[in-house]
Amino acid sequence: MICDCCGVDLGEIPTDFGFRRPVPFFMVPEAERAERVKANDDLCMIDGKLFYVRGIMTVPIVDGEPGASFGWGLWAAVSERSFWRYRELWDVDGSAEPPFRGLLAVSPIGYPNALDAEVRVQLRSASERPAILPAAYDHPLFVEQRDGISVKRWHQIVATIRAAQRPASA
Repeated sequence: MICDCCGVDLGEIPTDFGFRRPVPFFMVPEAERAERVKANDDLCMIDGKLFYVRGIMTVPIVDGEPGASFGWGLWAAVSERSFWRYRELWDVDGSAEPPFRGLLAVSPIGYPNALDAEVRVQLRSASERPAILPAAYDHPLFVEQRDGISVKRWHQIVATIRAAQRPASA
């Protein structure tokens, strides 16, 4: 399908973007990470005291194909208790669990700083990452999650991410 607003094949435009690790991971000196950090693509624990889970914030694309969405792969700082509860339910459907409180541990490019913005983390089936849901709608990212975005806005988000990923020219 070709986009009406820019003529680009929509199949070539990413429908999600994820952060590989939470910001505090990068604050640990690289030489100390093996000793102080336990991390994979879903969980991160620093010094046995800071706990992070990776989840998805889904943003509907309101004028796209039915059911179209953009997914932000975000990290949230959670309590030790919530972290271990998630691990307990790793291989089962956790969707009946009440959501737990978290604070964003990343800040998407192109928005005002969202670090430490309060979110709710809702577990889902064992094959899905948790849903990251706004606790309030006082940030533009959360407003877009609630209200959705246009195809044009989706393209702007992807262009902003791509521009930030390009190496600086010499």
